[in-house]
Order: sequence, then structure tokens, then C-alpha cells
Amino acid sequence: MTTARARAHSTGSLPSKDGADRRSPGWARFMGMLLILLSLISAAACYLVFSWWLPSDSERYQD
Repeated sequence: MTTARARAHSTGSLPSKDGADRRSPGWARFMGMLLILLSLISAAACYLVFSWWLPSDSERYQD
């Protein structure tokens, strides 16, 4: 019977003795805040489109 060794996901090397090599918690917090900021920007853009831009275009088309 052949035994298989666990390999790290992207490096193809064996994991270190202290567990999987992970990025610092600060990096994860930064990426989380960046994703939240991007979602808020896109939500604000959607609000502007549906509350200001589209109604003004419909008035123009009715004329």
C-alpha cells in the first residue's frame, strides 16, 4: 500500500511543521476591508443609476 503525503495547495512543497503557511491576520483584515469598500462603492453607483439617471432618461423619452 502506498502512502501519500499532504502537499501545500499552491507551492507543491510539503507544509511546514507548525501548520499551513498562512498570511498575517493584518493582510486578511486589509483584504476584507477592501472588499467591503468595493461593495459599498458599487452599491452607491447602483443607487445613483436607479434613483437619478434612469428616471431622468424616462422623462426625456416621454417627451
